[in-house]
Amino acid sequence: MYSSKSIALLVLPLLLGWMLVELGILFPSSGRVRTHLGDLWKKKSNATGSNLNETKIPEISNETKISSVSDNNLQEVSSLRFPTNQTTNETTLMQSSSYDRYCETNGSLHEIALQMARFSGPKPYEKTLQVLQSSSHFWISIHKHGIFSNVAQNMKVMLEGFGLLERKSKKKPTRNSIVVEISYYALHDNANDKTTNDCHTTTSTTNCSAPRIILQSEQLHQVGQDYLPYLRACHEQPRCVIWEFSDYHWTWHQQHNLSDSVLLLPIMHQSLLGDYHGVIIPLQQRPLDVVFFGAIKPRRQALWDRVTKQQQQHHWRFQYSTNLTFIKQSYATAKICLIVHSYSNQSAGEYHRLVELAGSACRIVVEPFADTIGMHAYQHCGGVVVAPSYHQILPTIRRVLQEIDHIKSTVLQDDNTTTLDNETKRRLEWWNHKIQWERLLNDIFRDGEFMNAWGAT
Repeated sequence: MYSSKSIALLVLPLLLGWMLVELGILFPSSGRVRTHLGDLWKKKSNATGSNLNETKIPEISNETKISSVSDNNLQEVSSLRFPTNQTTNETTLMQSSSYDRYCETNGSLHEIALQMARFSGPKPYEKTLQVLQSSSHFWISIHKHGIFSNVAQNMKVMLEGFGLLERKSKKKPTRNSIVVEISYYALHDNANDKTTNDCHTTTSTTNCSAPRIILQSEQLHQVGQDYLPYLRACHEQPRCVIWEFSDYHWTWHQQHNLSDSVLLLPIMHQSLLGDYHGVIIPLQQRPLDVVFFGAIKPRRQALWDRVTKQQQQHHWRFQYSTNLTFIKQSYATAKICLIVHSYSNQSAGEYHRLVELAGSACRIVVEPFADTIGMHAYQHCGGVVVAPSYHQILPTIRRVLQEIDHIKSTVLQDDNTTTLDNETKRRLEWWNHKIQWERLLNDIFRDGEFMNAWGAT
């Protein structure tokens, strides 16, 4: 018979091994105590808010500013910050090495761009490749100093990275020179350069003889019918392609039988504000609670009316302005930067706003985007907070302000972020690893990965 001491020596190692397995230490894949990062990454935002397009509020001119808000004045209203039961394991997530690997690889901005191209399918891929390979030069028919100046610069870098040369002359393009234009100008006094544009008309009989890339920049579910003849004219030409920034819009193109000419690319990742320089102020030390800049359309006005009616006790700046210096300074001193759709809760992402806000390190709170590609990365790597719906924007703001109040700053050895907390620093680093425009087309078209993924030869 075994002594009790011998039995104990046999049982104790078995018991210890069982505990290590249960805790996920010995065999992490079988442990019950684990971080469900996969579930977090796959979670997509749901645009479930009510549509306020029919709200009976008078239209406000883009030049009109809300209430008593001015460039030199903060609008203050009063309310209590209500407690919330919502908790988050964001700190644990941010400290996870798995999180870091994901955000540096499959969750990076460059990878999101590749995911968009893959989503498009083989036909627009082949048509775009035909346009690129049949040309040696390109001409960007976009105002160099207008609202899309950064888009023009990104396209220049991308096409030069593919080996094409930019034409400096405004002479009519030849058949081996790609014309790059943006859809916004097609219906705005034909501001694309007419000297190079034989496809500017919006009639379906347009003859686009030169190879052409149309950058689709508008919210098609609101104004698409106005642009349809223009986009259809491109689709019907063998050497004209449409580059689209939204997978939500891709369904619109599909409904109108245009999708074979539509390649998804993040063309609206642009900023009029440039990079942020100097010391970045820690969130809890910033004087502004919430900042929003944009045209004050009815549903945005309705949100502001709710703020004033509830007498929120926060410092808000909610207005229209064209003063880029003032806008940039406001973002840099705001705890929360807000994005609210102009027309409908079902809207494509306003990525130009995301890019403009991100460098300021403010917490970005958005109404849900109807897009799906990359949404998990924007949230869990870029720190974008998606409100459940339009009607939940204000409760979401209150929750985020409470979280900011409890941030513990860590002194870092970085000239730009001397007192930023680790989470904010991680988010900034993610946004600063921008899309690599100079290699994007090469990554899409020259490694064969895309065609292999679609089973093409």
